[in-house]
Amino acid sequence: MQLENKKIILTGGTKGIGAATVKAYVKEGANVVFCGTNDERGKAVEASVNEIGPGKATYFRCNIASKEDVDAFFAKAEEVLGGLANIAGVEGNCAAEAWDDDKIDWLMDINVKGTIWTNQAAYKLFEKYGTVDGSIINYSSDTALSGMPNGAVYAASKAAVLGW
Repeated sequence: MQLENKKIILTGGTKGIGAATVKAYVKEGANVVFCGTNDERGKAVEASVNEIGPGKATYFRCNIASKEDVDAFFAKAEEVLGGLANIAGVEGNCAAEAWDDDKIDWLMDINVKGTIWTNQAAYKLFEKYGTVDGSIINYSSDTALSGMPNGAVYAASKAAVLGW
């Protein structure tokens, strides 16, 4: 078990890559606090992965586009955990000429600001506890370098994460 007794905060763990990562981490012995914005899916992931153990998963609601939500989520996670794997993100699929302010703000707020807010919150915990071996993992996408049809703004947001 490569992650036995590791303490991990993971964002975006309610579906897709995030849920699979929660499962893999718990299966390898890690204790994981994860978040998302869909409580039904979050609680379902929590229940299903806790059946496989040997680690443990705990779900809390958090919209990472909100600095206040992120700070509250990290305060809850702080009681028992340290570390961060940042997977939360959204994909926008829209022709370049069809993007409007609301769609761009939604995607950039989650993918870019969400990365910054969660990294800042993690760093504060590292600093508070003198963590010298903590890690922050930010997931990007190959589209950050290559683009994708109908995904220009998504690619730009992932390039920002890569640059961050």
